[in-house]
Amino acid sequence: MLLLTNNKEQIGLVQTDISLLENFVEEVLRMESPTAGMWRVVTEDTKLRDVDLKAGSLVMLRFDAANRDSIKFIEGERFDVRRHNASNHLSFGQYLLSHLLFLPIL
Repeated sequence: MLLLTNNKEQIGLVQTDISLLENFVEEVLRMESPTAGMWRVVTEDTKLRDVDLKAGSLVMLRFDAANRDSIKFIEGERFDVRRHNASNHLSFGQYLLSHLLFLPIL
């Protein structure tokens, strides 16, 4: 609700142009991911940048951080119902899953 309260102009855009509704849903999911992260087990020794990860180690994948990555999303901290790549979020752990889950309601 806070996201919507703080972005009334964006809601107005959707009310004026209903074709933005699908993108609105994707942008809400990108900004307010229902899953902030997921624990995974490293399956083989690997190096991520300067960090050695040993097989069997637990790592936390942070979807909420990835969904605001400024390299992938220009001004990633800003809510934008016209964002061209809003559906590329990781809110359910992978890109395609969000399309499959919400296809019936759109």
